[in-house]
Amino acid sequence: NQYTIRVITAGRNGNSATHREAVKNSLQEKQVGSMVYYPYPLHLQPVYQYLGYQPGQLPVAEQACNEVLSLPMFPELTTEQQDQVI
Repeated sequence: NQYTIRVITAGRNGNSATHREAVKNSLQEKQVGSMVYYPYPLHLQPVYQYLGYQPGQLPVAEQACNEVLSLPMFPELTTEQQDQVI
């Protein structure tokens, strides 16, 4: 199971993907797992290439893919582990 969050930059000119990677690395240093399950929006995945979408045509979807990060969430997490993730 997973709990997906958005990691955004404070300013509009920041690079969300770079900021997300920094957060991911920080979590890893604290031995908290995280994963990017959605690195590419659907319209840019190879299986949908025949539709002819180009980068920039669906900017909200593309931005979301640069911002989402999944944290561990499953019934077996102990209270201590939950506190560490939070």
